Amino acid sequence: MRLRNFVLFLGCLIVVPLSKADTLNVTSGYIAVNSFSSGGGSWSFSGSGFTDTGSGEVGLCGISFSLGSSVTPCANASTTVIIGGSTLNGTQNLGFDGFWGATGQSSFTPDGSSVFTYTAPVTFSGAPIACFPLCMGSINDYFNLNGDVGYVTIVLTKIDNGFGTPYYQKTSEVYTITGPAVTTPEPSAIALLFVGFATLLLFLRRSPPHKIPYPLI
Repeated sequence: MRLRNFVLFLGCLIVVPLSKADTLNVTSGYIAVNSFSSGGGSWSFSGSGFTDTGSGEVGLCGISFSLGSSVTPCANASTTVIIGGSTLNGTQNLGFDGFWGATGQSSFTPDGSSVFTYTAPVTFSGAPIACFPLCMGSINDYFNLNGDVGYVTIVLTKIDNGFGTPYYQKTSEVYTITGPAVTTPEPSAIALLFVGFATLLLFLRRSPPHKIPYPLI
């Protein structure tokens, strides 16, 4: 009996870590960076049959900028942190950990207006993970962002500190996911398809009609 229990225990140690995680392809949602408020980041990922919402630390970058200085968006490649807790399909509480990123945005300089808004198209990357109960055990799901497209919106508000040196403070930075990238056929593929149709049409026109034999009486 003890030997059997020991063997079952070893089997669990081997099988559980090898359990295959699910890959959930994200097609819509958002990621709100919390550079302006510690712990105030949030996200929502949706796809076929799932919605995951969470909050925690999402990106760590500057929040205050002097007038005339350049501002760099928080997300960079696939090295932007995302960590916290989330709820999958409204029921399952999960730990959340990993990295994500966005490319396409660039540094910018506000024009001096009281509220300045920057927006740019972006392409997402990364596959952060959700794990139960915390990200120290087996992985439950990968949330695949690779290749998704969308846009970033950053809002800066001018602050007057009362000493004659106003500055900008970031009040929001949201990355919106609108869907996977739409691929269009290459010109060579379209030309090849046209040649195929033309060849088929030519073959049908040259094929002799089949004669229907008269029935024997």
